[in-house]
Amino acid sequence: MIASLSWMQVARLVRAELLALKERDFVSAARAMGASNWRIMWRHLLPNSISVLIVSATLTVGSAILTESALSFLGLGLSYLNNPTWGNLLERAQDGATSGIWWQILFPGLGVILTVLCINWVGDALSDALDPYGTSVTQSE
Repeated sequence: MIASLSWMQVARLVRAELLALKERDFVSAARAMGASNWRIMWRHLLPNSISVLIVSATLTVGSAILTESALSFLGLGLSYLNNPTWGNLLERAQDGATSGIWWQILFPGLGVILTVLCINWVGDALSDALDPYGTSVTQSE
């Protein structure tokens, strides 16, 4: 459910990048050489927009994980299935944290943090590796 609602942000960013790339000189040169629209799209536009797609998709995955854990912690997620999600583990460990069993809440919390951080780092590394211009999308100017 969360994924079905969060793809629109990625699509909007990729569309904006494709519209910006469409006005670049290499697209005009390819069009002048007689390249078809499909060839320009597959050969020039998509490879140049892949870094934006990867960064925004990985950030969206991290956001979806945090959203699911928050909803499950509040009892609005997949708790009716008794699935061991991050939020369900945190919600069940809440009672144990007050009675001195602090590690029950520490490890699921660290799991959420480390999972989201690792996904974001992988996305950043992939965008650096695949960026054709040598500048990262996540770097500030």
